[in-house]
Amino acid sequence: MVIAIHDLNLASRHTDTIMLLNGGYVAGLGSFNEVVCEEALRTVYGIEAELLRASNSQTVVLPLCGGALTSCVSVPESGALTDARPRAMTSRLRGTAMTGHPA
Repeated sequence: MVIAIHDLNLASRHTDTIMLLNGGYVAGLGSFNEVVCEEALRTVYGIEAELLRASNSQTVVLPLCGGALTSCVSVPESGALTDARPRAMTSRLRGTAMTGHPA
């Protein structure tokens, strides 16, 4: 079965093999842990991210501020953290995963 999935954390959880595309070309093919690394996320998605290993051995992708996301978290006076750019990140990830890295 082949599916196109844009959420890397869902891909980590539900795939045996992943194909990572960049500009319409295959940037990686193999297990999630073989293909998805900090350098690949930087190159393909233009983001900085940390890869965390959960207690069940699944990898969790945690996007960080910087790179394409210059101010992803804001702290209002209430002290509650809010995501200031969720649509920009989601849109960039969708476009990249489906069609390769946007020009």
